[in-house]
Amino acid sequence: MRLLRTLILICIAGLLWSGSAGALEFNPNTMMRVSELREGMKGVCKTVMKGTTPEEFPVEIMGVLEKVWNGGDIILFRITAGPLVDKKMGILSGMSGSPIYVGGKLVGAISLSFDWGMMEPMGGATPIEQMIESVGGIAAPQQARLVRPPKPITVAGRTVEELLVAPPGVKATPTARTAVLRPVATPLFVSGVRPDRISSLNSLAERYGFRLYPGPGQTRNPVEAPLEAGSACGVSLCSGDVSVAFLGTVTYREGDEILAFGHPMMGTGPCELPLTAAYVHGFVESSFDPFKLTSPAQVVGALTRDYAFAVAGQIGQQPPTIPVSATISNLETGKSRRLEIQACKDKTLTPFGLLIALEEATLAAGREMGASTWLSKVTVRAEGHKPITRRLASSTSAFAFYSYPGAYELVDAVVETLYLLGSNPWETPQIEGVEIETQMVNEEHSAVILRVETERLTYRPGENVEVTAVIQPLNGKRYTERFSLPLPADLPDGRGTVYVTSGAYGPFGLYAGSVSGGGELLPPAIDDLPGLLEWYETQNAADELVAIIAYPTSGVTFPEGQLKDLPEHVLNLLEMSGRQDQQRGMQWDKAVKHCPYVLSGGDYVEFTVQRERWSAPGEEPGAHAPPSRPERSPSDHRDLEPDEELQGFVGLARGTSTLPLRLPSLSAPSAAAVSPTPTWATPSLRPSPRGPPPICCAARTRCRRK
Repeated sequence: MRLLRTLILICIAGLLWSGSAGALEFNPNTMMRVSELREGMKGVCKTVMKGTTPEEFPVEIMGVLEKVWNGGDIILFRITAGPLVDKKMGILSGMSGSPIYVGGKLVGAISLSFDWGMMEPMGGATPIEQMIESVGGIAAPQQARLVRPPKPITVAGRTVEELLVAPPGVKATPTARTAVLRPVATPLFVSGVRPDRISSLNSLAERYGFRLYPGPGQTRNPVEAPLEAGSACGVSLCSGDVSVAFLGTVTYREGDEILAFGHPMMGTGPCELPLTAAYVHGFVESSFDPFKLTSPAQVVGALTRDYAFAVAGQIGQQPPTIPVSATISNLETGKSRRLEIQACKDKTLTPFGLLIALEEATLAAGREMGASTWLSKVTVRAEGHKPITRRLASSTSAFAFYSYPGAYELVDAVVETLYLLGSNPWETPQIEGVEIETQMVNEEHSAVILRVETERLTYRPGENVEVTAVIQPLNGKRYTERFSLPLPADLPDGRGTVYVTSGAYGPFGLYAGSVSGGGELLPPAIDDLPGLLEWYETQNAADELVAIIAYPTSGVTFPEGQLKDLPEHVLNLLEMSGRQDQQRGMQWDKAVKHCPYVLSGGDYVEFTVQRERWSAPGEEPGAHAPPSRPERSPSDHRDLEPDEELQGFVGLARGTSTLPLRLPSLSAPSAAAVSPTPTWATPSLRPSPRGPPPICCAARTRCRRK
């Protein structure tokens, strides 16, 4: 397993996409250090309230909190005139990055605000020197911190002696003597999606310091005004039929380099995201959650750095994007939704943007709650490689309050493939596009694997291990599936294991204890990207029944190949050789059968390989056949065969529909018999959301733990 774990860790480490290093420097002629500020100093802040032209509003410096946030200072300020004062509102979401000037010199950027319920535009600003210096440091996780300002301040008409500086997503309540100061929520405007879906995702978004709003969508015409200090700017996660974009304000521009926001967006470091111009339609008045209503416009560059005190970008740089097309069809209702979007290429934000878009397509074609069954095909095209295709199958219960696990699985499959292409040790090909095709019905078609049996306990090399899996469909009649798994003719004596499971788990999702002796399965040899992609494509879907047979022989896998049928002393010598890229495991094979249900659970059974037949004392060797399994009662449905219900969906529309579960356009090639030698494995790079199947997979399953 060590090779697979290493590959998975490489993938999870993130895509190897990064921006250029920043070259901005502090300029004492145009900038002022925080140490030069004094309480009561007057200045102005610049921000766009409507259109594209920045406006100036007077501010007053209230003091400085030293070393309280990410190890840096916070400038306390108050806006003393303008529409926010007239309408008795706090700092708007979207004002992050608005520059503050004192004596004509840039001091910093608006970045923090007092918690909801503010009736006055007061907050905190990040010093410009920290924003410039932060291009070398990633934002560290922060905890709420209680600090005392140089002297009591008046906040919303009350005198406050303490400030609780809290990170995004941390619950904090102001008291009579304490006010809560936290980063201004970065607005994430979403268009092309039902408003109720936006509110359901807000709890997830607020953990990262941004807040979702239904937006007016991308502007039809380009914004002609150049990005400058105080201009609105956007960072696009996806555009097209669904638009998702962060909006904030530019703090400083020098040549083609810009600084913005005054706080991190996600704090993930180097990135390469589409940087857009923006148009402000106005602001929404609220004493709890005021925000600028803004549309992203055309892409003007790339956001290249997301650090502790600022984000930075490069005007004119072309960021990479991924064309994504998705078609989700409901075969029962005839509804269908097709989406065409351009998604950003980022290890953290790409899944979020895709999830928003695919949930919208799901809701348009299906329904929000209740049972559903999905069959999907995901194809990723990369330059210089054949298309990478995955089949997926999932089903939700009639008692489910939402039917979106299928959307999450689609996102997982896309992101897994992007990780493999972008973070493998060999090459990083250009992503040319992603195609998603899904067909669904509003019914649950699921089944549980109850138990697995073999006809005998002992086999000779060269014989076939006859395996029977007992399957219980939901609201259906129990039936059996059979496999005939050949044993190599040269196997030594020993113990083997047969494991039958859903294809969603894969052989490397099994418990180690499920394999005879608690060993691990021998992984494939992978030494280039085509081999890795071929290995990845052989993962099975949840509507496939997979039988895995582990032989009583072991081997070692190296990136360049495998050594098989090795005796124990040779395995120990290889393990002592010091090579870190070797993996030991039991040799194995598999067979696959398609099922008309989405399967869960699994079971295993052990058997013995014995070259000579057993004999009683005084008898000739091989006088008796190996012992058989005891006969079962008819109540066990030992010999039930699949009935007509297993030919497809029956009763989908009041008992009349016969839609097939295995749809012709999404069908995979029929599974071949077990190959004489192990080929590519089908490990599950990302475990099922339910985790690996327990040995006792249902209350009706008898425990087969050793």
